[in-house]
Order: sequence, then C-alpha cells, then structure tokens
Amino acid sequence: MSKKWFLGLIILMTLLMASFARMETPGFSVAGKIIFYKKGDLYIKVVNETEFNEGKDSVYLDKIRMGTEEIGKKQVSFKFDGIPQGIYGILCFQDVNGNGKLDKGEPWGVYRNVRHALRGPKFEEIAFEVNRNITDIQLEVK
Repeated sequence: MSKKWFLGLIILMTLLMASFARMETPGFSVAGKIIFYKKGDLYIKVVNETEFNEGKDSVYLDKIRMGTEEIGKKQVSFKFDGIPQGIYGILCFQDVNGNGKLDKGEPWGVYRNVRHALRGPKFEEIAFEVNRNITDIQLEVK
C-alpha cells in the first residue's frame, strides 16, 4: 500500500467523521410549559412504559431551577430534544424541601393532568405518541 493512498484514506475518514458530527440529533422535540404554585426546583422526565412501570429514571430527565422571573410568573418552559418515535409519558414534581426526590405532600403533575383520589395514574392515562415535534404540552404541578 502506498503512502499517498493511505494518506488519502485518512483524509477521507476525517471528512466523513466531521460530517457525521455535524448531523442533527435524530428524533423529535417535546416541549411546553410547567405551571407551579410553590418554591423549589422542578424535576421533569419523559418516560417509556417500562421506565414508568418500574420507576426507573429516564435518559430524558431534567432539573429546572427557577429564577425570580419564573417564580413571579408561576410558570417555566421545558424542552427535550432527540426523542425517538414511540409512546411516552411525562412526570414532574416540585422539590419543595430540596432533597432531590418526591416526598409525600410535594406538588406533582403528569401529562394529561390525570389525578385519582385513591391511586396514581396509569401509563395509558398519561401516554402520548411522539412521531413529530410537540411544542404545546402543559403540565400543572399541584
């Protein structure tokens, strides 16, 4: 193998890797706003059915720290990018006591605002299909 051929191959591989790095993240965006009434960081996650049923964390998890403006407006925006096509639910809670987990009595909410007196929501009650960018989701944390 000649040195010119080898050098050409390395240049070609470098160019291909650079073009792959510039490609957009595959998947869709899921975005909207969270309405809240108390002070404390918000934790929000987009989960599939397995993550929901087994109480697992998701790759799509975010901690939102509110500034003075968001606290005054009682709402904050959220956005997740790169979500593959599929069926998902959204869970959110406000960490009023600052320990990083949902405790009894802390405000929480789910997509579709499902609340039952004697049980938590089921996945099928909060599920929605991601097959395009979704930008109008609204959650109320109470």
